Amino acid sequence: MKKIDILFAIHTNIKTGSGSEKALYYYLKYADTSRFNITVLETNSIPGGQRLNDTDLEVIRDKTRFIEIKDYESLLDSIKIKFLSEPLYVILLPLLFKMLRHTKTLKSLGKLDIVYLFHNNYSYLFTRSEIVVASNHSDFFTNSLMYKIKAKLISLHLLFPSVKAVHLFPHNMKMKKYFYNLPLFFLNNGVDTELYFPKENSNEKLRILFVGRLEPIKGISMVLDVYRVLKTKIPVELIIVGSGSLEGEVKNFSKSDGNVHYLKYVGEKDLAEIYRSCDIFLAPTQSDNYPLVVLEALSSGLKVVTTKVLYEAYKEFIAFDVIRFTDFDATLLSQAVLELAKTEIDKNVIHDYIAREYSWKMISERLFNSLSDLMGAEK
Repeated sequence: MKKIDILFAIHTNIKTGSGSEKALYYYLKYADTSRFNITVLETNSIPGGQRLNDTDLEVIRDKTRFIEIKDYESLLDSIKIKFLSEPLYVILLPLLFKMLRHTKTLKSLGKLDIVYLFHNNYSYLFTRSEIVVASNHSDFFTNSLMYKIKAKLISLHLLFPSVKAVHLFPHNMKMKKYFYNLPLFFLNNGVDTELYFPKENSNEKLRILFVGRLEPIKGISMVLDVYRVLKTKIPVELIIVGSGSLEGEVKNFSKSDGNVHYLKYVGEKDLAEIYRSCDIFLAPTQSDNYPLVVLEALSSGLKVVTTKVLYEAYKEFIAFDVIRFTDFDATLLSQAVLELAKTEIDKNVIHDYIAREYSWKMISERLFNSLSDLMGAEK
């Protein structure tokens, strides 16, 4: 049987090891190379530094061809901020990618059967001769007017005209009708349950953890506000892991308070240990779709306090009494933390459930089967 040639396109470098890069890593780790020839098109961008270590990367480099290009889109973004209007940017971005099709690097890709996009703007790098699959990783496709319109434009090939199918996360099922007759498949994110597992803690102080980009949209300033409220009520520690534009604010805050600990970068194994040492994961995001860090926290035995933004993605865990959703408000979030701190949970039951429903090995197998089915449907 002829192998299927698949390319995964991502707008960063896999070494970054954040949400999309980590998902790609596990897709590749469990890929069946007897059925697929796999290529990854990545850029030289490593925002926040390298999280996936070289030993882990060796596991996938033996079975995958990697091709690196410059991060032209970020360059255009920086030009847009200074010189371009939004309408002009929308016109120039597709033209830039269409020009890149003819570069030596892109031509070296050869004939492909399937292109899977972690970043849907990259669809302009490819023609309609391949089966180009857009994904939920970079477009939220939430049930909002903007994304409803975007879904309709994609299905009519007026936006991302090379796209022939779409991978959506199951909690975005409501968007199905806006893609008309475009083939869709629904598949969750996953978690490495062998790495992220729980242990019993006996912390003298309540240990709260935040893992993510230090950006306003992720709510890092709100994390600090919630901590300020909590420390007036209970003994509490705060651990922050991540990097971003608010790094200076976080560093200064940690220096001024001995119960606040900041770690810019940690590898996966160290991160798993940090999860296990904590009690509550705080994720006061203002805009997000399906962050892996919440799954990792739940798998590691933490209780989770987050905003209503993530309700659809994680509402199934309400049944375990392990998660709370509130508005983006320091008082409400701190109240949720205090309430959840008093609840008793069975960490092992939650971990076993996640291992059954969200193991990366199972998710990877389903992804490749879905992509293979698209090939059959195309014929």
